[in-house]
Amino acid sequence: MAFRLGLTGGIACGKSTASKAFLALGIPVVDCDVISRELTSKGSTILEQIVCHFGEQILLEDGTLNRSLLRQIVFDDEKELAYLNTLLQGAIRQELISKTQEYLEKAPYVVLAIPLLFERKLENLTDRILVLDANEEVQLQRIIKRDACSKETALSIMKNQVDRSYRQSHGDDIIDTSSLSDKELSFEIEKLHQRYLALAKNEGKH
Repeated sequence: MAFRLGLTGGIACGKSTASKAFLALGIPVVDCDVISRELTSKGSTILEQIVCHFGEQILLEDGTLNRSLLRQIVFDDEKELAYLNTLLQGAIRQELISKTQEYLEKAPYVVLAIPLLFERKLENLTDRILVLDANEEVQLQRIIKRDACSKETALSIMKNQVDRSYRQSHGDDIIDTSSLSDKELSFEIEKLHQRYLALAKNEGKH
């Protein structure tokens, strides 16, 4: 029996690397961030609503969404963040459900990569949850390096996620990526993969 594995964790804790590792093992990944980008692509209805709300400044020269600017705006303003979340969440949820059902027809299990799984109360879309964890100082340095943003912006992003202890206490499986290389994280994923295959074969639950 197939099951749905939720993949989540704090920002810059290795979710992209983990997703690639699952894909390399032949397991489909439904990525919430990819869905969000598709829904806000050039010419989409949702992008038109975003432009109407935030103004033309939110677009790049080629007419696509300036995601870096949008992130800076919403994480500095709780009302703007609430507006964006309200606009996107229903559509994202429906796409998550639709794509997951499609993949479950062919795969032993499906990974739902949802960065804000706990924040958006999407636990009911999963049967088991894998949390990628890292200490907050490591997170902070990774965000600043990856996104070329200020320390203040990085801290604002982290502040809008549930705290580390909450994720640790609500995950079924935890991987601390604080000192792991990409190769080491992929190896940890491969070990868990064997367990998930057994779960999918036997019962698909804990």
